[in-house]
Amino acid sequence: MGNDGGSIIKGVRIRVVDDASKNAAKAKKLEYYWNDLWSNCRLLGTPLMPPLFSDCKGNLFNKESILEWLLVKPEYKSEEYTQVVIDAFSHIKLRKDLVELTNLQELGNGTLGVSLSGTGTTTTDLVLGNRRKFGYIDTCGHVNTLSALDNGTGCYVCGTSYTRLNIVVLNPTEQDDVQRLVERQSWLQNQNLLHSRKPRKRKSDGKPLLSSRKKQKLTTTTTKDIK
Repeated sequence: MGNDGGSIIKGVRIRVVDDASKNAAKAKKLEYYWNDLWSNCRLLGTPLMPPLFSDCKGNLFNKESILEWLLVKPEYKSEEYTQVVIDAFSHIKLRKDLVELTNLQELGNGTLGVSLSGTGTTTTDLVLGNRRKFGYIDTCGHVNTLSALDNGTGCYVCGTSYTRLNIVVLNPTEQDDVQRLVERQSWLQNQNLLHSRKPRKRKSDGKPLLSSRKKQKLTTTTTKDIK
């Protein structure tokens, strides 16, 4: 019979198993997020060791690993990296596409500390990751909790002024944080700036770009010829 107790118990058991499976998958994802993303270089998967660099997507890289990536020419990258890696980090073409994070220290046991006491100090005030959201200021490279950055207007370490568009979320997983970085990158592109806020080179369409002094001289000469 379709409505007997056995059918009800079986249905409940199926739902319990499904829920347990989903919870296990979610727990595994969280474990990867907290244990892997905050302790391993996104490029090679090697343990993170300062100095570290980050890109416009909030990824963390070891300095040596990401600089080696930049040294390999595009046509030879397939010999050194998998296609998945190439597709994931193809947006990193120049040193200017990266920001160095300058207030992180290795604590041991695969964890990194955040120093808010000033550059060069050996004390750490926070553990990177540790069930918190973190971010950094693109102009100075100092890391802090995302809530502290969002609620402030000056860097806690060096005092550099910043706005919301200067904040880069580290290892974003929530859609709002990912979208925030997309909007920031779009704004930078409209301003002709790279991730580090260094100017993006303008394309000259095959013609050499004239300096402002040469342009002024050319304009003056043309004006005299007309007269």
